[in-house]
Amino acid sequence: MSVEIVVSVSVLIVVSVSVVIVVVVSVVIVVAVSVLIVVSVSVVIVVVVSVVIVVSVSVAIAVSVEEKKEEPKKEESDSEDEDMGFGLFD
Repeated sequence: MSVEIVVSVSVLIVVSVSVVIVVVVSVVIVVAVSVLIVVSVSVVIVVVVSVVIVVSVSVAIAVSVEEKKEEPKKEESDSEDEDMGFGLFD
């Protein structure tokens, strides 16, 4: 009977160690997947922020170009007509 008990205890120890190994590996996998999720979310945030920055800069450039196009050309002012010396508006 003693040999049977030793064998049973040995089997129980091997099974217990196997269960512990499976649990540890499972925890490592869960942690790795969690890290991958966090990294993925971080990458998405960086991409979104980059897109927002590019769009903002593009809009700012477009507005600047439009403002430069809208600047009125300097036309001859009334004071220049008065300085011509014709005497019409004196």
